[in-house]
Amino acid sequence: MSIAIDRKRTVQHREHYLWTQEELAAAAGVSARTVQRVEATGQASVETLRALAAAFNVPAESLIESPIDRTWVLGPILGMIGASIGCAFAFIGNYHDAVRDQQSFWGDPVTWFIAAMWAFAILFPLYMIKRHWNTPTDTLGTSIIN
Repeated sequence: MSIAIDRKRTVQHREHYLWTQEELAAAAGVSARTVQRVEATGQASVETLRALAAAFNVPAESLIESPIDRTWVLGPILGMIGASIGCAFAFIGNYHDAVRDQQSFWGDPVTWFIAAMWAFAILFPLYMIKRHWNTPTDTLGTSIIN
């Protein structure tokens, strides 16, 4: 069974000890090719993970790659939907007022304010989703190491 290991953290630990890949392999009791594969692909067996963690004197869980949690994305999406519905009703109400009062709908500053709010309600959540899409979390879920 293969486990996703944080390659950057593994290299950082190795460089902290000023080890070459071969020296890490000797300290961990694995082959140099195994260390090269772990640093290149980020995949290792549970036994290799335990051996590397023992060599670095860190908990094995600290070398596992943190999953990316994207459950937060539902909030901005629901906000966009709610704001869009609110702006649509504001547009409809403003349009009916303009027709009733026989005024220009697009000449009304309220129409442009609603349009600006609608654009903000769509673009800002999209910007935040794009900005934070690949942010890892600290939760590892159920440990498979022990």
